[in-house]
Amino acid sequence: ADALAAIENLKHLNDAQKDAFKEIINHTDAGNHKNDQGADTGVDDIDDALANAINTDNAMARLEDLKVIADKFATGDKYKALQDGNKQKKAFDDASTAAGAVLDKANGAAKGAAEVNDLYKDLLKAMQVIDNAVKGAGVKTGALAAEIGSDKGLKPSETDPKTPGDSVYTTASAD
Repeated sequence: ADALAAIENLKHLNDAQKDAFKEIINHTDAGNHKNDQGADTGVDDIDDALANAINTDNAMARLEDLKVIADKFATGDKYKALQDGNKQKKAFDDASTAAGAVLDKANGAAKGAAEVNDLYKDLLKAMQVIDNAVKGAGVKTGALAAEIGSDKGLKPSETDPKTPGDSVYTTASAD
């Protein structure tokens, strides 16, 4: 139930994406995955679905930010100077429409993080072909900071402050 609530609270996912992740959680046996040696990994389908949902939410947030940039771009002189039927204008229009479609909360498709990132790249590239000064929406630094923080705790450190490291790291090659 906590995982379902966590998914519901991801504010950038559209309804279909939320439903797809909830479906995975509701239909799992919640048994932990086994590694190649048959040992319990401590991770199950719920953990995977939640991690994927968070990654997708971050990708959707970036796409939302880029769509704002794109909508403003569509009112600019470089875009307006292009003739109807221009292939760069059409590429931008198609990419912008595709991004808008997945961002539609009620009707957007249940695309995963990789597909959302592809839409982001397509839209950014379409704008940059028309105006090479266009910059992307950037990375979500909160997620990056959390990742860096978890990496720092993984490996033991003798420097100040001393950290024991995660047992997963310290025992990985003990065999």
